[in-house]
Amino acid sequence: MKNRLTMSRTSETGGTMVPFSKSKRKFRFTKLINDTPEHPSLPYWFFFLAGTYVRLHKYEDAVRAGERCVELQPRFYVARITLANALGLTGRVQEAREQMVQLLAVNPFISESLLSAEYAMINRDPQVVELHLSGLHAAEALPVAIQGEQK
Repeated sequence: MKNRLTMSRTSETGGTMVPFSKSKRKFRFTKLINDTPEHPSLPYWFFFLAGTYVRLHKYEDAVRAGERCVELQPRFYVARITLANALGLTGRVQEAREQMVQLLAVNPFISESLLSAEYAMINRDPQVVELHLSGLHAAEALPVAIQGEQK
């Protein structure tokens, strides 16, 4: 399948080249969220939207979508990982670490190697894997999780 690129509007990605499907994906999730706010899948749409915003380098938007997902579905631990990553990418180090500590209360078996393997299996692109871990690295949030695991 051909990976089409398109120049996104400056308001979306700062005028950078991004795969066309990412911009469309963001639009689809925002449309679903706006059109069906009572749908039981709403938290998961916010989760996917947060991940899409990370890929578009719109980290503040990713934080907002991640926070909304966690608010609606607090035990959905993958959303906390995405939120912690987005927080780390925005420089909100302490908040990123706090999310990882809360994550361990739900799933104490999270580790960097597990996350790397999961993201690699899902995305099949090392650059995307690194993007979804880079905020956790910047916040040094993964060592917090690993230390919590050993308690």
